Amino acid sequence: MEAKWKDEIWNQQAFDVEPERSFMELMLNYLTETAAVKRSHDTDVNRTRNLHGFFGKDFVLNNLSKSHVSEYINSRRDDGVSDKTINKELSLLSTAIKHAQENWEWNLSNPISGKRLEELEGPYRFLSREEAKALIVEAGEGLPVGNGHLPKYLKDFIILGLHTGCRSGELLGLEWNRVDLQNSRIRLEAKHTKSKKARTVPLNRNAREVLLNRKREQARQSMDTPYVFAHTNPRWFGQRIGE
Repeated sequence: MEAKWKDEIWNQQAFDVEPERSFMELMLNYLTETAAVKRSHDTDVNRTRNLHGFFGKDFVLNNLSKSHVSEYINSRRDDGVSDKTINKELSLLSTAIKHAQENWEWNLSNPISGKRLEELEGPYRFLSREEAKALIVEAGEGLPVGNGHLPKYLKDFIILGLHTGCRSGELLGLEWNRVDLQNSRIRLEAKHTKSKKARTVPLNRNAREVLLNRKREQARQSMDTPYVFAHTNPRWFGQRIGE
């Protein structure tokens, strides 16, 4: 592949001709190069499948335009996909293009750069007591998902979220030095919250037991981490879990 690109660069410089770059060529090489350094690799693969469903493997990225981006947005909306998800999918494609520009000397335009849909929140639907119980039971069973299983921490994560009302990002970034078990509370500083306002969250008996369980589990695994919820996969062991 490297030899092929060197030949293409020489031809481009000699004849001022930019080779055609396909969607599949870009994404396969980007995913391969970043697999060892991105914790979101599996998520990137899933988002690539969604992008591929629209563009197809042979789409020539040299021709990518704003109209293609708009058509993709409309297509995904027609499928009932949220603007937040669409933003993440297009962000992946934009990042891959930028990677190719900076590392492979591909002369591609990037009409996605700077384009972001407004992510409207709500309307919210609250889980019933029965739905919450069923969700906790299913999370605790470690059911198979794709090529793996539901993470073992998921049950604790769900219970803590239900009993504190914290957002997923607030819990995923929660550090032990902001957990006060003695006074049964956790501290969220402005930089940790979506509203950019600090707040203290009280812990009831169920929430406190979850945190104690996380401490016991991390001690059992000899995990030295500042985070309440951390990766158990050997590749990212002890690191923060991304959203």
